[in-house]
Amino acid sequence: MRFTFETKITPESGDETPDPATFARLVVAAIRSAKMTSRRHVQSFDWRTLIEVKTLAPTCPLRA
Repeated sequence: MRFTFETKITPESGDETPDPATFARLVVAAIRSAKMTSRRHVQSFDWRTLIEVKTLAPTCPLRA
């Protein structure tokens, strides 16, 4: 079984969400904590988040 983690953040989110780097760090940490690193990919319409995820987890498959 594989899991898709879709981030719900946009450039217009403003103060309602963390900045993209913090958001990505929290997502990657949650995936690692759940031991799901081999069965996941991260999806987002916000490319800023995907860039940060790729920096933190270079082998993580991404989808835009």
